Amino acid sequence: MITGIYRFYCNDELIAEQKNALTENGRTIAIKSLLGIIPNFAGSIAYGIGDKANSINPTTKLVTDKSLQFELGRAAVIGSSLDISNNNDVLIYTATLTDPYQYQIYEVGLFPSQVRNANVGLAGSTIFDFDRVDLFNKFGTASGSFLVEAVEARIGTSLFYLPTTDGVNSYISYGATDNTLSVIGNYSSQDTFRLAGFDINTQSSSVNFRFYTDSLNYYDLVFPIPSASGYYLSEIQKGAAVINGNPSWNTITSSRIWQNSASPIYLDGLRIDIGSYVIDTTTGMVSRATLPSPVRKPAGIPLTIEYSLAIDFNHGVA
Repeated sequence: MITGIYRFYCNDELIAEQKNALTENGRTIAIKSLLGIIPNFAGSIAYGIGDKANSINPTTKLVTDKSLQFELGRAAVIGSSLDISNNNDVLIYTATLTDPYQYQIYEVGLFPSQVRNANVGLAGSTIFDFDRVDLFNKFGTASGSFLVEAVEARIGTSLFYLPTTDGVNSYISYGATDNTLSVIGNYSSQDTFRLAGFDINTQSSSVNFRFYTDSLNYYDLVFPIPSASGYYLSEIQKGAAVINGNPSWNTITSSRIWQNSASPIYLDGLRIDIGSYVIDTTTGMVSRATLPSPVRKPAGIPLTIEYSLAIDFNHGVA
């Protein structure tokens, strides 16, 4: 019998804990680790803002998800120890989040390593977190866009308010002078863009992202926003982008963002992740847990995540 638990500590105080469930990939990864085929199945702990419950295979009782719903980052496992309690051997792995940012953690996952290859990490890449309003130029009605402090924000403490815009005369734009957008070229057409935001509307709407190689060559992505009000996560496969002219993801120089619904919407983050096609039994996700209540990572204060794995080695073989 194997039982795993995630525990969260802030200022050395236990603030939350949650049992995990192994993934279908994770079972194989754990066996490979025991056989010495891979060095360690606990290389990093990922954290994110997705609140979707685990998808479970009814026969194996293993999680079929291959990634977090919306990953924010990963912390390397920097400590491991063995504890013997209640006649069980408990393996304990520890990672600490030391970044200066504030966010809400709704999901966690265990990974054996952080990098799939030299170019693309299984952790994906954040394109925008929308907390830096100074990065965007505003045109037309988009001049009324601004950051608003909101308890609904999961990335940072603010959401980006975007009024009705049309993409022609009214939009916000970003010029990638620091090559921020060039990372998109590292991902395949089967990989996934994920948008996080908050909607006060009860009608279906959409958010448009246009990525330019130059003014005549660009890609269009249209993210559907659900009709129900509340926090949402919307996905589009990279290969579903509408191509205009002859653009290249490797040479994206700027982006334009707009929405044409009757009501304003709020944006929290945009990222790109490895697609669900990945069946990786060497570096894939070992386990995933969703939290009944989010854990707040305070700004400027470290948060430690401990993963303990109890293995009953003490009852012999029948």
